[in-house]
Amino acid sequence: MQPGYFAGLTPGIYDITTTNAVGCTSLATSVTINAQPATPAAPIATTTQPTCAIATATVNVTAPAPGAGITYTIIGTNPIVAAVTNASGIFSLLATGTYDLTTTNAVGCTSTPTVITIIVQPATPTTSPIWHN
Repeated sequence: MQPGYFAGLTPGIYDITTTNAVGCTSLATSVTINAQPATPAAPIATTTQPTCAIATATVNVTAPAPGAGITYTIIGTNPIVAAVTNASGIFSLLATGTYDLTTTNAVGCTSTPTVITIIVQPATPTTSPIWHN
């Protein structure tokens, strides 16, 4: 171990002193080790899928709820689509594909992704001719 190097400390307050070769000890310096910030929960969202009339989808994050320092990011994984981040948790005009949706908290910790699948727009049925006698 290197002099002055401490590893594996749990959260708490520690007093650090130095002792020289003849046994004289310095005054203590207090050091606080903070707890690791919590990782936010993976987001839960509702998805409005494409319809016969609308070709795109909308994703609305329902949990964790929007709040101070909370942001949401959606990124297309198949096909690759650039990441979009916002604080509202509402993402619209999403094309068919697979997306990863994450939550980031105020201290920068990011959740595991929730996978969102946008289906292909359903085909509009054709009108059949009506025959009557």
